[in-house]
Amino acid sequence: MPSLNELRRDFIQAADFLTIYVMEAHAADEWRMGKVDACYRQPKTMEQRRKIADIFLDEYPLEWPLVLDTMENIFESEYAAWPERLYVISSEGILTFKSSPGPHGFDVQGLRAWLADNTK
Repeated sequence: MPSLNELRRDFIQAADFLTIYVMEAHAADEWRMGKVDACYRQPKTMEQRRKIADIFLDEYPLEWPLVLDTMENIFESEYAAWPERLYVISSEGILTFKSSPGPHGFDVQGLRAWLADNTK
């Protein structure tokens, strides 16, 4: 299965990529799921959220920017981003593609097909 970095390389002329880090999906102090290698407490400050995002980037380097949702979780609330999703938002700000929630709905192939059909 192709990675998001490969997808970005293939569609670099058609789309800008951005990762938005939202609240922890399986925070140790909220909803721990089985034996998860990296399990953190839900961040209470932007500094704590940034530290966890930096750990993620060390393990999964991205070729595009990663930004943080607000501590009020505005992006997550508006777009139902938790635990993870893929989106396409047009340059006019219109949501044009939204995957099912991850991890099972994190469908890189579906996004690839959508981009191939809808970009030039």
